[in-house]
Amino acid sequence: MFAAMNAGVVLIRAFNNVVNDFLDQGLAIKWSERLNEVLTARWLADKNYYRLQMRRHAPDNINQRIQQDAQEFIASTIEFVRGMVNSVVTSLEFAVVLRGLAGILTVFGFDIPHGIVWFVYIFVILATFIAMWIGNPLIRYNYENEKLNGDYRYSLIRVRDHAESVAFYSGEKHEHDQLSDRFKAIIRNRWRIARQSVCLSGFNDMFTNGIKLFPIILQAPRLFAGQIKIGDIQQTVQAFARLQNALSFFRMFYNKFTAYRARLERLYGFLLSTEEQHSARQPEISEVSDGIALECKAAAAFARIGGSFCTAEA
Repeated sequence: MFAAMNAGVVLIRAFNNVVNDFLDQGLAIKWSERLNEVLTARWLADKNYYRLQMRRHAPDNINQRIQQDAQEFIASTIEFVRGMVNSVVTSLEFAVVLRGLAGILTVFGFDIPHGIVWFVYIFVILATFIAMWIGNPLIRYNYENEKLNGDYRYSLIRVRDHAESVAFYSGEKHEHDQLSDRFKAIIRNRWRIARQSVCLSGFNDMFTNGIKLFPIILQAPRLFAGQIKIGDIQQTVQAFARLQNALSFFRMFYNKFTAYRARLERLYGFLLSTEEQHSARQPEISEVSDGIALECKAAAAFARIGGSFCTAEA
């Protein structure tokens, strides 16, 4: 009987995991279709694909933003939302458990009912703000990382697409120097990311391990007074740890969140650039029935005889 019940629980959990995984992937696919349609439509609308190239501060690597950044943004959003939902549910569940185990906490002569619950909330929130302060530069570094990698990938593609010209002019050394400079910039930025990530993970590990002893310290006076037993201490430690882990989701996720925030800013920057009004229009290409007319609007080209503007017709 017990074996059958255990097998049933295992099957239910496996089925639940399969359904959740399928729903996640289905949501990601449908969202990807919709987002891709919006981004490509914005890019091709009103000749933005042409005008953005002519702007001084045009968004870099638009192809990377539409394809890679969009897909990683969707995956990270689903992961973040699921983690937040689980964190909220778990924190509410174990806050109730810990509240039942906690008694009155006396701090500097003040009695705080269920003080251990308030303690974990205050300390985790404070630690989260400190982690955000330490990891905040990672948003800029991750944004720069996406840009530098996109530029390097574009340079490689440019060499491939212009292979004949590079070979004809023997430009291998020049191209190699350019590629080397771009890759060195990537490495420098990755070292910045590594140093900042080590500081963030070091703080998180120090806080997570350091706070483990606090439930024992806070409940010890009640144990010595005979108000609780050793079993209550063990339950308090377990409930405290689960609540602390649930509340620390964003703090532990913040390293990934910085990359997520960088992708979000890149997508937002692209969408914003397609909505801006182009007060200074670039030279337009217009079609006529008998050919293509090239109009010289930027400067006055003087002909050998006379000083009129030039108009060339194909």
